[in-house]
Amino acid sequence: WFRGLGAGSIQNWDQLCIALCGQFGERADNLSLLEQMTTIKRAPTEQMTDFNSRFQRTWERIPIVVRPTNEGAFLYFLKALNFDISVMIQSMGGITLPDAYAIAIRAENFLIQA
Repeated sequence: WFRGLGAGSIQNWDQLCIALCGQFGERADNLSLLEQMTTIKRAPTEQMTDFNSRFQRTWERIPIVVRPTNEGAFLYFLKALNFDISVMIQSMGGITLPDAYAIAIRAENFLIQA
């Protein structure tokens, strides 16, 4: 597969990642993609920025016709976090996913310093 690619067809790491995932990535149906979204959890040692990226990638993989709304994704995000960070997001006024990502990073830093 790789040798069949045209010269210069992959210019950076992101393009390589997309090509590899397209060729070798798991093929999933809509139901399993939704299940991944509803069961995703942040690992205890996972940095918040890494989890935010993983959550966003999971959400974007779901076809738009069956993807949860932004509000639904926000609730799944809260559910995926530990209680302290989830409460901090809500108490700091987070109501959208981008807000929640930013607040979660601040909350993580606050909890580390405490």
